[in-house]
Amino acid sequence: MSIAEIHYFDLYFEISDRFRRIQEGVCSPLEPGQFLDWQTLTNSVVFPWEYDILHKMDEAYCSEMNKELEDFRVRQSEPKK
Repeated sequence: MSIAEIHYFDLYFEISDRFRRIQEGVCSPLEPGQFLDWQTLTNSVVFPWEYDILHKMDEAYCSEMNKELEDFRVRQSEPKK
């Protein structure tokens, strides 16, 4: 993994971890305002093209997390042996 990739993963999870993502068993994507709030609070600069990268990462994260949550619900509903 390159230094740039590590930077964006670190940045994404720093932003993501500040917000409650899973509600009622569903992972919701970050709203643009949440990125702006994070920028303001941390005095960070995120350029529009970086936001695009982070937004795509968030879409992928939520998609995979929702698959995992669904799989968990299925496992929980299966009869115990």
